[in-house]
Amino acid sequence: MSQIDQLIDVLKQVEKKYTQLLPLLDSELEAVIAVDIKALTSAVLEKERLISGIRQLDQKRIALLTQLSVQFNFCPDSVTLSALAQKVSYEHGIELNTLKGSITKLIQRVQQSNKQMRMLIRHCLRLVEQASSFFYHWAQVSSVYGVSGNINSANTGGRLVTNTA
Repeated sequence: MSQIDQLIDVLKQVEKKYTQLLPLLDSELEAVIAVDIKALTSAVLEKERLISGIRQLDQKRIALLTQLSVQFNFCPDSVTLSALAQKVSYEHGIELNTLKGSITKLIQRVQQSNKQMRMLIRHCLRLVEQASSFFYHWAQVSSVYGVSGNINSANTGGRLVTNTA
């Protein structure tokens, strides 16, 4: 199998992983809304497994692109799928461009889903902060009166009420 075929295979695997990730993100969002900790934990574990697989595939993709950059006289840091598609056979070029477009769309959908989750979590945190502020206000101990209602201060007098200073 040629390096370009290996790269296409890796990109297809990446596309598959991102496709599997999308419904998982939806179920994660539903679990957060439903406050279903068991479902959320399961979704997060599966998401971490998929992300780990994507990272491994990304390392393979980078290694293959580096090798192909040498073969096609590209700078290893600046080789792109679009530039590579112009240097390979027509069929491989079409496949590379198709995969690039598909993966880009999937990544955008993942980013949108993450943005929705981030907004939901921020909203929930604001609600928790507001509730905790409300309860903190009522839970504060008065510095003047103790729990029994007696005055805590050692100086019990004042000029307006008594003649002592």
